[in-house]
Amino acid sequence: MWNVVLFPVIYTFAFQKDPTRRREFLVFNFGFGMSNLHIVNLPLAMVHTVIGDGVAKAFTGSDLWASFVVAGVYVLLYVFLLDRAGVHLYPIFSPRSHYCSISYGTLLALYFGVFHAWNALRARWDAHLELKG
Repeated sequence: MWNVVLFPVIYTFAFQKDPTRRREFLVFNFGFGMSNLHIVNLPLAMVHTVIGDGVAKAFTGSDLWASFVVAGVYVLLYVFLLDRAGVHLYPIFSPRSHYCSISYGTLLALYFGVFHAWNALRARWDAHLELKG
């Protein structure tokens, strides 16, 4: 989401009149920490989920609610601690932005969508294996 949608939009529209901030935004996004977080982390998590113990499991309602709780705790941490300390890891989640509620809503919708997409993929995979077996 960040690499394909948000980063290009923010880079293109947010810093049009300030080339210095635009350059700083690039350095921030292509630094070691952000590259590791947004590029390497997802494939590793997917490999662990699919290959981890040899069985790809379907998500349960508990998994979805646990992810919502983790997201909620992160939002509270970000809004009440990190933002007040001047640490802005994700500018789109900053409560100072007029669009932060859209960011939070999109994040929850993305969790919900991935939950259902994975379970649908898993169900198709099971059906395919049953047909072959």
